[in-house]
Amino acid sequence: LACAAPLAPLACARALSGVGAAFGRNAPRPALRATGAASAPIGSRLALLARLDGVALMTPAAPGTQLRFASKKAGGTSKNGRDSPGKRLGVKKFGGERVIPGNIIIRQRGTKWRPGNNVGLGKDHTIFALVEGNVYFTKTHIRGRRRTICHVLEQGDELVVDAAGNKVAKSVLAAEAAAAAKQAADAGSARAASAL
Repeated sequence: LACAAPLAPLACARALSGVGAAFGRNAPRPALRATGAASAPIGSRLALLARLDGVALMTPAAPGTQLRFASKKAGGTSKNGRDSPGKRLGVKKFGGERVIPGNIIIRQRGTKWRPGNNVGLGKDHTIFALVEGNVYFTKTHIRGRRRTICHVLEQGDELVVDAAGNKVAKSVLAAEAAAAAKQAADAGSARAASAL
């Protein structure tokens, strides 16, 4: 349908926009009034309104185009749908297992296990063997908390219990005793020198 020539374009647009707006999608469509369409002249607004009364206006699709509708329900979105692979942390060599220098004993974040004798601590808190031997673990209290300490017992060495009741390698106990004796000797010679 096109507007008649004598109507102003603005008035025609207003007339077309108001027609059919009061009717919903499923509302019944009234038929054209026979009296209004036939009796009013073609160029008048009344004739146009009479012709369009109750007619739903829809612009047809361009020739050759297809209308596409959704065949699947729209899914929601998620802000938390990510994950990262596991880092394979934990103990790699257990108590009593044989290790060679460079073997990784424990991978960890932070120092849940502390380094002891003959082991090193990497910048990512990895505990690794420095000598060939067997792994062993001891428990001790550090700042009021019970901690596990990882050691490597060298070949030919053995575990002994020290005065505090802790299990220590015999070589470590001997080294500590030697260091204490050296310190006492140094203190004695310093006292003797100061007395002169």
